[in-house]
Amino acid sequence: LCVVFLAFDVFFVVFCVALACIIGIAVCCCLPCIIAILYAVADQ
Repeated sequence: LCVVFLAFDVFFVVFCVALACIIGIAVCCCLPCIIAILYAVADQ
């Protein structure tokens, strides 16, 4: 039971790190678009 819990814990940590990386990459890619939209809205 302990080994299963440990494996699940490790999997969860890896999953969180991968999710954080994906979100970070997505933010870096989308940031120029978001800034452009904000400038367009602020310009009006």
